Amino acid sequence: MSKKETFVTLSTVKRRKVQWLWHPYIPFGMLTILEGDPGLGKSFLSMYLAATISTGGRLPDGQKVTRGNVLYISAEDDPSYTTGPRIDALGGDSERIRVLNGRIALDDEGLETLRAELDEHEPEVIIIDPWVSFVPAGTPIKDSPAVRGLLDKIETVAKDYGCAIILIRHLTKMKHDNALYQGGGTIDMIAAARTALRIGQHPGRDDHRVMVHFKHNVGPRGPTWVYELALGESEDDIPHLRFVGTDDVSVDDLNSGTERTRPKDVAEEFLKRELRDGPRKAKDMEALATEQGISKRTLDRARSRIGVNSVQKKTGWMWSLSE
Repeated sequence: MSKKETFVTLSTVKRRKVQWLWHPYIPFGMLTILEGDPGLGKSFLSMYLAATISTGGRLPDGQKVTRGNVLYISAEDDPSYTTGPRIDALGGDSERIRVLNGRIALDDEGLETLRAELDEHEPEVIIIDPWVSFVPAGTPIKDSPAVRGLLDKIETVAKDYGCAIILIRHLTKMKHDNALYQGGGTIDMIAAARTALRIGQHPGRDDHRVMVHFKHNVGPRGPTWVYELALGESEDDIPHLRFVGTDDVSVDDLNSGTERTRPKDVAEEFLKRELRDGPRKAKDMEALATEQGISKRTLDRARSRIGVNSVQKKTGWMWSLSE
């Protein structure tokens, strides 16, 4: 095997056109970020995309996608109670959607497992929700070289298999004037992605959400799409995602209209929200907090104030809310 040259003459480089899963929002062979605050429908939107791809349906602007397979990797949504019922309600083909059945970290061993899955099932898109839950243990989420090295490995998977990879992340609660800095983790994450989408509440309509295309390195900026999660007749019905058209809402509109609170209040809200459904691993909570810009010191103080229980199990330390 010949060694790959470090430098080559530009004239020898093959020219290629960008291939799109959804033009100009989600390219094949590259990383796309989908971000937003909790509770605004990031996961629901990603499941809508999964269902549409699995059936070869049409996207909101009328583009028809080629029917293909999907790999949906989620650390928060249970396939039995959440992912499965939602995909069914969205009309997806469950035979074409693979989900995580256990735990995986995106270390060298995990990436080999991922490649083996791609060799066998050849998905058109991989959705990782939220991506921080799959960062290998010991990887400092605020360390730029470590995060960039990991993202480079994930991007190589996208290039090698020609699939789209969507990384879902939360926003920090600390106010940033530049929208590029509002997402969790280091700036290297948004730098590694070729496109980025921000989910937010419509500034003028409380019952509508918007999907804003705020980074677009390999194509034009797409229009902002407006959608709603329409409730069914009973409380047990699964909401139906419905696109209602486009708007001129920008990411700056979302950024300026969002109130960001004091760090201690952010930490307390974070703990109550993430632990409301039951105990969770301490290391997972700490990683998620770091991604959202909450320091360990602030998190520890918030745990003490609201009375978070910490119990050591065989699998590690677990956190839970007091009764």
